[in-house]
Amino acid sequence: MKKYIIITICIIIVGSSLLLFKKIIEVDKHNEQKSHVESFRYLTLKEKNETFNLNNIQNTLFIYFNSKCEYCQIKARDILENKELIKKYELFFISDEEVNEITKFSKEWKLDDEKNIHFLKDVNHSFKNQFNIKYIPSIVFYNINNVVFYKGSYSIKYILNETYKKNNS
Repeated sequence: MKKYIIITICIIIVGSSLLLFKKIIEVDKHNEQKSHVESFRYLTLKEKNETFNLNNIQNTLFIYFNSKCEYCQIKARDILENKELIKKYELFFISDEEVNEITKFSKEWKLDDEKNIHFLKDVNHSFKNQFNIKYIPSIVFYNINNVVFYKGSYSIKYILNETYKKNNS
């Protein structure tokens, strides 16, 4: 009897995991739509309130994260492992957490000294609402034409490879 209960529980867990994974993939595909956002409000790590104008940016990755999120930490490690690939891009880590938590994350992952990597606090969920961020981490890519190619938790390598293909086809 115990054997059947254990097998049933395992099947339920595996089935639930597969359904959740399928739902995440569907959300990612839905989020690949093109959209245009002109600006959003943010707070720098020096607590200066500013507006980010997206009209003239080139090859920029925005990573919406939370410092406690395990997947966000994996994303930070992914960026560290691919530092050479991202040198020609500007990266902005954006969070709705307190500035001290964001600063701690940037230092913990040794990303605070990188010239092309910036950390921002999302003021009043401005970025999150305008880009329709539904889960963390989410990545938004703006290219030279100011077009969003990806929203979702894709790997950095995947996004850069796909971006290269689209820009060179």
